[in-house]
Order: sequence, then C-alpha cells, then structure tokens
Amino acid sequence: VTGKLLEHYGIEITPENTDLNNVMLGKVIDKVQNLGSGYVMTEGTVEVLSMNRNHIILQLSGKMMHYASKKVVACSGNLLFRKPTYLISNLKDEEVFY
Repeated sequence: VTGKLLEHYGIEITPENTDLNNVMLGKVIDKVQNLGSGYVMTEGTVEVLSMNRNHIILQLSGKMMHYASKKVVACSGNLLFRKPTYLISNLKDEEVFY
C-alpha cells in the first residue's frame, strides 16, 4: 500500500492521490473465463492494527468504487490475514512486528 503515511502504521487515500490507489477488494466469479467483481478504494484510510508471525489485521474506512458500475459505497471494517508469508532479512522480529 502506498500513499501518505499515517502516524499509526497506515495510509490515507484521497481523491488527489488516486494514482496511488492500490487497495482493491474482490472475488473471482468465474475461474474458467477469468471474471471477477471488485472494488477499489477511492478515499479513506487503511491502518495496520496488528502484525505478527500469525496474522496481520488491517482496518479499512472510507469509500469504495465498484469496477463495473462505478457506484461508490461507504466501507468500514477489518481484514484478517492468517499465517502471512514474510520475507525479512537482517531484522529481528521485535523490530518488525507489533
């Protein structure tokens, strides 16, 4: 995730930095035809609430736009990534995780 860094390990997404919007949510609808449905964040914040060897928890809050319909909807919630894969070199766990 790129953009304006927040004080608490996060990012702020605004209409002025839409070239940095790479927060996307979606799902595959048809694997054979490689079709999906999804949203891109157009405005809001993404904060890292927790990050360790067992999980990453992100908090999302803002506005998401549907790819196909261009309809904008409000969003708020947490994303949990269990057992994430990390590639960390020359750092101790306590320097990376919290």
